[in-house]
Amino acid sequence: AKGYTYISPRIGFSHPVREHTKFFFNYGMFYSEPQSSYRYGLYAEHRNFGDPMADVRWVGNANLKAPRTSMYEIGFEQSILDAYTVRASFYAKDNEDQISNIRIDGMAGSHNTGDFLNATITGGAAGYNIPMNNQYQDIRGIELKVTKLRGRYFTGFVNFDYSINVSGKYGEQNLNQDPLVGYYVFSAVQNRPVPQPKFVANLDFHTPGDWGALVGDWRCSLIQHWNKGTRVIWNPTGLPTRDVTTEYNWVDFFNTSMRFTKTVTLGGKRLNLYMDATNLFNFKYMNWSALSSSERETYINQVVDGTNGLGNKIGEVEDANGNNVFTENWVDGSGTDRAPIAPFKDFALFLNPRAFLFGVKFDF
Repeated sequence: AKGYTYISPRIGFSHPVREHTKFFFNYGMFYSEPQSSYRYGLYAEHRNFGDPMADVRWVGNANLKAPRTSMYEIGFEQSILDAYTVRASFYAKDNEDQISNIRIDGMAGSHNTGDFLNATITGGAAGYNIPMNNQYQDIRGIELKVTKLRGRYFTGFVNFDYSINVSGKYGEQNLNQDPLVGYYVFSAVQNRPVPQPKFVANLDFHTPGDWGALVGDWRCSLIQHWNKGTRVIWNPTGLPTRDVTTEYNWVDFFNTSMRFTKTVTLGGKRLNLYMDATNLFNFKYMNWSALSSSERETYINQVVDGTNGLGNKIGEVEDANGNNVFTENWVDGSGTDRAPIAPFKDFALFLNPRAFLFGVKFDF
């Protein structure tokens, strides 16, 4: 394996321009060590040894470089009434030498193919996937954060972030030893910029301790997350990205968590009684990995596609009548009755149900 030497510089400075205002600048270059499985892993599939991707399907690459991230940030911070802080910044992240797989195939007939179960043997091509430093990502964004530092009844912060993500791959993505199928060898292209706004709020409401043992020292903390749904390139046949124009959008992501706490002092010791609620409003975010490839294709074609289907976003699971397309009979856009897409997977479609946790904490 090759050896690499890295230099990771970091610099930051801030300058006060008024009593309550400062400008700041930060820069850093960071490296992350590749996982050992990427360097030395081996994935073998020996059941269906007749599949062209069977037997050795994936091998590690000991010569991988450490992915690099260069970060820049410039902005200002303003204190208001000694109780609030407003921070606005522009940032950029350049991720280089990120790790992604390429496909390598040998000559036809270089590998026995068939199904181990029925012992049908034909001539196929040996092939495998291997990780390479062939992926990049450029992120540009602005961030606005307002924080209430202190307060008798309320503290917290709200944060809004708007970023644009441009990603892609470079170099050859699919190599084939056979010159007759050389058209499968293609260079990757850059994906279109993806705006990704998100919002986080942490609100903390509390009663003062001097209100007495009954109504004092109550605290309610709320954390709210919102992310705009990402864009997905629908490419079930594995065509080169440059040849695929079909795109769909996921639903927006919402999640609310809450902690309710009462602090009691007993014999000089603090006793905290608390209740944690995760996914307070029971927002259901679909578990895409629970679906098979055929179920995904049916869902996209009949429910998500705007021309032939209902025109829903990915993650929406109901037809116009409120029926769940996965677990109930439903009606498509043409009025045709449809059977459930995945009737026996209702337990796996959503993995983040609302949950409550009650506990006691002693502070000595």
